[in-house]
Amino acid sequence: MEANSTENIMPNVFPPPPPGLNYIAAIQPSLTFLMIGTAWGGVLLPLLVALFYFSTKDTRRRPIFILNVLSILLGLFMVFFNAVLEIRAILAPLQPLNPLTSVVFGIVSSGTPLLVEFILVIRLLAVYPFTRTPKPIWCAIFVPLVLIKIGRMVNIIFFSVQYVQLVQTVSGDPISVAQSPWHRFPGIKIEWILQVIDNTATSTLFIFRLKSVMHTPGRTVASGTYRVTYTSKIKALFWIAVSNFVFPVILSIIQLIMLFRDSNFLKGAYTFFTNDYVEIVGVLLATVWASTAHWSDQNPTADIESTKVYSGPSRLARHIWLDNSQSSASTGNVVESLGIPGHIELDGLKERSEGEIGPINKPKNARSKRALEARQPKEVEDPRTAIFVKGTHTGEVLNNVMRELMALKRPNAIAFNKKNAIHPFDEASTSIASLEFWANKNDASMFVFGQTTKKRPHGLTFVRMYDGKVLDMAEVGVENWVGMADFKTPKSTPGHKPLMHFASELFDTHPRFIQLKSMLIDFFNGEEIESICLPGIEHIISISCGPTPDSLNNATAMAYASRPKPSSGAVVEDTSNFPKVHIRTYTLKLLASGTRIPRVELTPMGPSLDLVLRRHQPADAELLKQAMKRPKLKKSDIESGLGKKKKNQEVDEMGDLRGRVHVGNQDLSKLQTRKMKGLKAGKDEMDVDEDFGGEPNPRKKRRTEA
Repeated sequence: MEANSTENIMPNVFPPPPPGLNYIAAIQPSLTFLMIGTAWGGVLLPLLVALFYFSTKDTRRRPIFILNVLSILLGLFMVFFNAVLEIRAILAPLQPLNPLTSVVFGIVSSGTPLLVEFILVIRLLAVYPFTRTPKPIWCAIFVPLVLIKIGRMVNIIFFSVQYVQLVQTVSGDPISVAQSPWHRFPGIKIEWILQVIDNTATSTLFIFRLKSVMHTPGRTVASGTYRVTYTSKIKALFWIAVSNFVFPVILSIIQLIMLFRDSNFLKGAYTFFTNDYVEIVGVLLATVWASTAHWSDQNPTADIESTKVYSGPSRLARHIWLDNSQSSASTGNVVESLGIPGHIELDGLKERSEGEIGPINKPKNARSKRALEARQPKEVEDPRTAIFVKGTHTGEVLNNVMRELMALKRPNAIAFNKKNAIHPFDEASTSIASLEFWANKNDASMFVFGQTTKKRPHGLTFVRMYDGKVLDMAEVGVENWVGMADFKTPKSTPGHKPLMHFASELFDTHPRFIQLKSMLIDFFNGEEIESICLPGIEHIISISCGPTPDSLNNATAMAYASRPKPSSGAVVEDTSNFPKVHIRTYTLKLLASGTRIPRVELTPMGPSLDLVLRRHQPADAELLKQAMKRPKLKKSDIESGLGKKKKNQEVDEMGDLRGRVHVGNQDLSKLQTRKMKGLKAGKDEMDVDEDFGGEPNPRKKRRTEA
């Protein structure tokens, strides 16, 4: 009875391990897999924490963030699953593995690279946007990549079915069953070959796109005491791309070579297992690196002065690695928006990104020196660059209005197409710091911020900057608008200076309308020119007001202007009695008039806007005084007569040199004239005497000394 009971109990107990070194040799593969999984799991957990720490509510809703979190969870699932399997194999090396368990682990480990490479394709969309890439080229790039991924998914399904059938037909450990013919499975060869082709094609397309803009003329981005060139940004992205794209390609090629040259199952399994985690970590590092930009946008002044180095990515980087759900920028602009939300393309020279900031370095060549000098203050400033920023809620009307204004502002316009939690009139928020941060990074001096709420629908806020700081702001509401497309008439050429016409006395008397007039002039004004050719004037922007109520007469305007101004912050007042502001745009046509001055004919071009005044923030007195201060003249200008050597000379608001001459009462009888002999007194009388026979007066002889 005792012998029978012992035989019934023993099958439920783990069989004894092989004695001596045989046990160590049996558990060595399990220990290796356990160490690989534990090491990569220790890398994934801190990166997951960092990803959530540097993310915001806005970034957590984006596809790239969601897919990265999903890939991390799959990686951690593989770590946990592998740890359970390997610990079990160490404790019971002779006990066979459940076939279903091996199938599930194989599907997860094969599907994880496919998910990660799908993230890379989404990132590739950032540099080849659908709206800016020719459709044949776009299809030639992405259609093959999508077909390859579909083929890989189908191959994984067929391989899983084939493996299940093999395990069911052969008894024994499913891992041992797969070891001997693993290099002869067609599904494995097809998957790894397609993986190499997929990774190589994606990496080549992305790096080629970056390389094509690495040699564009350098554009310096500065913030306070930090400067960096656009080329250095692209180089930083290049190295991130190498770690993100190239390393997985190298490991895929290695595992493919081992498949045909070495039939050792364990070596191939080690390489495949490691390659899965390399792809996950490489993509995750790029996403965490990009998330720091969005976090730094919310904390733009954090620890910059203490560390003296800020290595956050550029807006270009954040758009490629995190914010690439859309791509829309004009040709010749490098897009987002970047925390600083927005959009960036790689087709031109203009920098739209908030970039990594480094210590000031002396220019190494003439091109770098010119780039630094181009960002310095000038006596005649460059055209104002305006950044169009969308708030958390914008409707179709506001989006269309901002698009129309940007069309009039081009080429000095930058579009941030991502939604941003910006509240310019809220002093408690970091919106002002974000605006100043964006202005420094993009060398922009104006913002057009769009936000629609139930209380203030279709609101546009014009923000003007000076010396990297907010000077003043004016908010208007769009009540009616008609786009350019509704006018079937010729349009003006982008970049031409418009004529500005203000048809209301309020623009010269009332402070609110004076501020709006100044804003619009600065917004639409282009390059400073000394002369103009009449055919070069193509369009005119007419700004008028509705009927002016009696409450806005000159006396009221003067009283309004003389009231005490707030030290800072927005001013909320009753604007119901303010008339609407009408903006109309016309094209000019010069016709013959029979005189030197041509006859002008106006044709509506669009857009047409009806605006109402809302909140505003007046300029700080000290900052406004600095902004209005005229720069000192150069030594060469002083020596030529434009400086202090010549008194009573000044340059008026139009830039003309004017002089003042002080003239007293003059006595013309004391005017010194040239003494000519013919004008001496008595000459006429002498001639008369000679004619009548008179004797001429004797000449006085000069006395000469011997």
